[in-house]
Amino acid sequence: MIREAFEGYASGRFGSQAEVKRFFETIPDFPHNANGEITQQPVTDILTNPIYAGHIRSKALGIHWLIGQHEALVSFATFNRVQERRAGTAHAPKRANIGAHFALRAARDCLLRGL
Repeated sequence: MIREAFEGYASGRFGSQAEVKRFFETIPDFPHNANGEITQQPVTDILTNPIYAGHIRSKALGIHWLIGQHEALVSFATFNRVQERRAGTAHAPKRANIGAHFALRAARDCLLRGL
């Protein structure tokens, strides 16, 4: 599931970290919090942790990007592509319901709310 999340985000299959979170929510074995939910923080922690790419780092110990003795789940190139996507600007998907048919939607909503 970790490899699929990395590769899906790197390839663009998952358009945002929120989509990665929704992917993890579909997996019953993924750890949930006390309320039975998955928050965004574990997703961010996973996508930024170089241990999945076979490297280790520790700010506390002053270790910067050493090659670990463990097998990598994802390639270092995939890990770097994920970091590039995370650092880039976020792009919201284009709304499909814009145009002439929806031009007065805001006015209608105001009338329905009594504004």
